[in-house]
Amino acid sequence: MFISGGKLEGNIFYNVVQKNILFNSNNSNISTIIKPDSFLIDNVYFKKLYPEFKKAFYQDYYENIYSANEIKLYKNLNSSLQFLKNPLEVEYNYNKEIINLFYNKNETFYLSVKNNFVEINSHNKLLNTFGKHKKELAIFEKSNKLNYRKESDLIKLLAYYSNLVGSFGK
Repeated sequence: MFISGGKLEGNIFYNVVQKNILFNSNNSNISTIIKPDSFLIDNVYFKKLYPEFKKAFYQDYYENIYSANEIKLYKNLNSSLQFLKNPLEVEYNYNKEIINLFYNKNETFYLSVKNNFVEINSHNKLLNTFGKHKKELAIFEKSNKLNYRKESDLIKLLAYYSNLVGSFGK
């Protein structure tokens, strides 16, 4: 990890629920919360997109999963912990509270095309982002049975678009 031109040796832990990054140096048992603009864990690059994109959440880190030409695909992990009472246990034993921990994970994809930041929350919104190439992408998507909610399929679609734009111009 680099800070102000220097290098720190240690471990970084990303808490996706609290959106905290903990740094633990090799010389200490103490963890410190840090707030970098970007960081790398196991060759996975995370970056804050706010204020570059006003629609991005200011405290969130986005994983850059695809980059080519003027296209970038980001993934944001939204996670939460919920404490739920087990209804069967509570119903039969009123004096004891049985608590279950439920981990909820949701991936949201964002696309940046020519500095236009768009959440991919519908099929039409995804295709409309590509303007005049919308029709070609729809044909490619259908013929390859791609699903816009799957990361690997989004990457295939964006690679096709990148080749299309590179071959025929913008």
